[in-house]
Amino acid sequence: MQLAGGDALTHYMAFGWHEGRDPNALFDTSFYLERNTDVADAGMNPMEHYLLFDVEEDRDPSLTFDGSAYLGNYADVVSAGVNPLLHYLQFGMSEGRGIFAV
Repeated sequence: MQLAGGDALTHYMAFGWHEGRDPNALFDTSFYLERNTDVADAGMNPMEHYLLFDVEEDRDPSLTFDGSAYLGNYADVVSAGVNPLLHYLQFGMSEGRGIFAV
């Protein structure tokens, strides 16, 4: 989705999450906010929260992606200390790595 003056991720970060939209197939905005009421109560952007705190807090972005299982299967990702979903989207998918449902 290309938008005038921006891209889909920029739109999601500013507006889409308020509208209940999902930035991709593996991050479910409604699921994340329903499962993490502290994030919803704080009015924080769910994807921003996930990207900033998931490595320490171990929260799943959707029913279709289990970050703990992904890390449990790929020690190199653990060693890199990166967010599991971000790693999968940037590298893991093209490398043929598997994903694990919650």
